[in-house]
Amino acid sequence: MTIKLQTADALAKRLARAVLPGEREVVFLMGSGVCLPDAEGRGVLGAKAIMTLIEAELGPDWQPTDSYQTAFEQLIEQLGEDAANRVVRKAVLQATADAGLSLSGKSLKDDDLRDLERNAARWHVPQGLRALSALVTHLPECFGRSILTTNFDPLIEIGLSKQAAPYFSSALHADGSLLYLSGVGTHVVHLHGFWRGSDTLHTSTQLSQDRPQLADSLRNILRNSTLAILGYGGWDDLFMRTLAAALAGNSDSMDILWGFHESDAADVHRRYDHVVETLSPATNRGRAQFFRGVSADTVLAEAFRLATERRPAQDVPTFMQRVELARTGRVRYAELARPWSDPHASLGEYAKLLYRIDPSAAIKAAVIAAEYLLPRLERQGVNAAPVTSEAYGYARKSIGRAWTLLESGDSDDPWLSGAVIDLCADSEKEKNNAESAMLLVVADAVTAVLAQVSGQEVYAVGGNPQNERGAKDFAAIAIHRAARVLHDDDGALWSYIGRRLGGGPDPFGRFW
Repeated sequence: MTIKLQTADALAKRLARAVLPGEREVVFLMGSGVCLPDAEGRGVLGAKAIMTLIEAELGPDWQPTDSYQTAFEQLIEQLGEDAANRVVRKAVLQATADAGLSLSGKSLKDDDLRDLERNAARWHVPQGLRALSALVTHLPECFGRSILTTNFDPLIEIGLSKQAAPYFSSALHADGSLLYLSGVGTHVVHLHGFWRGSDTLHTSTQLSQDRPQLADSLRNILRNSTLAILGYGGWDDLFMRTLAAALAGNSDSMDILWGFHESDAADVHRRYDHVVETLSPATNRGRAQFFRGVSADTVLAEAFRLATERRPAQDVPTFMQRVELARTGRVRYAELARPWSDPHASLGEYAKLLYRIDPSAAIKAAVIAAEYLLPRLERQGVNAAPVTSEAYGYARKSIGRAWTLLESGDSDDPWLSGAVIDLCADSEKEKNNAESAMLLVVADAVTAVLAQVSGQEVYAVGGNPQNERGAKDFAAIAIHRAARVLHDDDGALWSYIGRRLGGGPDPFGRFW
């Protein structure tokens, strides 16, 4: 059967459609191709490299073969399942920062491996899995219910933990049901076992064993979903048998998106004829699509970019979560525009984006930044400059009026307009001391309030209306200046703003 092969770009666009209303959620099946070593050798070893490890284990008893499964059959027959697990551990450890870590003898126990997993900084997670983690973290309802994998390594979990995304895992080397498991976050299912705490499946006998409970669980997970398959060759294993049975029965209406790494159509047909045949019932019904030249690294990063463009944050809590991820560098892709792509971007830039979602929240963020600044300057100052109590009292009064104006929506407040003019004038005189630094931030914050409630007409020094800048610009300037004054390199200011906007308590109280 000849199939139509679409491009990798088409796959990225198709995945990103999951964020649109009425679209199915995506369940990913990730194979070994998504975590192979990069140009620097960081990643889980592939089949050929693993066969080299097996040859080293067997020594003179090794019988040359080009078959991965036959190689493991030799190893298990001669040295047992523990030897197979030892080889798997060596292959997985290649993805750690110290890839030369030795497993000679019994140097690493199961507890050692568990501790190693908990130290996410020691692992190299390929960009494709980082992008997958970003999709799950930002859009869990579209991509985060389940991730299936035939891999033994913990890189999917490591990627999720680096983004602080909740997950729980199942590793099955025998039959068992997934239907009664529950946990918080994404369910990562290792279909062929795990690199620690369980055996791993490699040989044709192991892979083709009858596992009816697991098969039923998989059908339940995949029902009415879009199944996206990357880095997987379609072995004769439980997954392919479950897929074939579901399609033959015509009872499940999943959509299937299969990404092949090979770019040449002839290569795809030659290597994956068995996949095409298995999926023919779905292909004939228009429910299976195939894509060539697919690299998980680029396709998933592009899908993430498109998905977040199509479905930007619609509420303040979601937006603040995204800011925290971007600010801490847990989501960082060069393809994305600032400030998302740069964890060192000015905190004020986020206020401009927040303004699109909730103008009032962006303006409140500026006033909160001014509130955050006041007690710190009052306690310790900046540049050891003297500060008068009158200046702080005037600043508190201005902030209090700003809150009143925000809550009432009344733009007729000549006192506040005059206060902003005075604050700007005072702070412009001498920009390098604590008083002027504080007054500049307060002036920008209350100017943002005026800009919003007065229909974007704002006032500058001297009282002349200026329409070049609106509320979002002054909000951004206020937050940026507050962060600069405080030398806020760790983003504590923005975290505080997020807590306040989310209805959290103000530990300092109102300062007026």
